[in-house]
Amino acid sequence: MKPANPASPGRCLAVLLAALLLIGVWGRLPVAIFGGGTIILLLIGLNALVFQGATRPLWRGTRPCVSQDVYRGLVLVPCLLFHLLSPPFGLIWMIAQVMD
Repeated sequence: MKPANPASPGRCLAVLLAALLLIGVWGRLPVAIFGGGTIILLLIGLNALVFQGATRPLWRGTRPCVSQDVYRGLVLVPCLLFHLLSPPFGLIWMIAQVMD
């Protein structure tokens, strides 16, 4: 059996969706369980995970044909948006918790 290609758009999309799902589950847990600083650690870890599991393989992978290049671009854009938007999201969330 041939191993899965780490740069396949489907696998990279699964990594991104798993990170977003983890943020969603964490957001539904009571704040009393985890401290306020846990979101920063979670976002740092998820940024590293998405970078290693999705962004980097898509960015550096080979481009065998044009149709796969389009799929790679469609997955790479949300990965880059995740990296750009997650630190401000964490800061806004912390400010909202302090104001509460």
